[in-house]
Amino acid sequence: MDKGISMKQSLRHQQIIKLVEQSGYLSTEELVAALDVSPQTIRRDLNILAELDLIRRHHGGAASPSSAEKF
Repeated sequence: MDKGISMKQSLRHQQIIKLVEQSGYLSTEELVAALDVSPQTIRRDLNILAELDLIRRHHGGAASPSSAEKF
């Protein structure tokens, strides 16, 4: 686990990746509802995951890397 990333955040990141891979694309609002966290938390998480190339960040949401070309 990376320094500065809590276990709770790490588990949430895994959930985000799984949800995005299953759907291909999810909006920030859908992730907020699914994970019961604030929009700011989701945006921060999406930015981290995008920097690691685990998802593709889009305005208002995220796509899996394999489906990013479709958007």
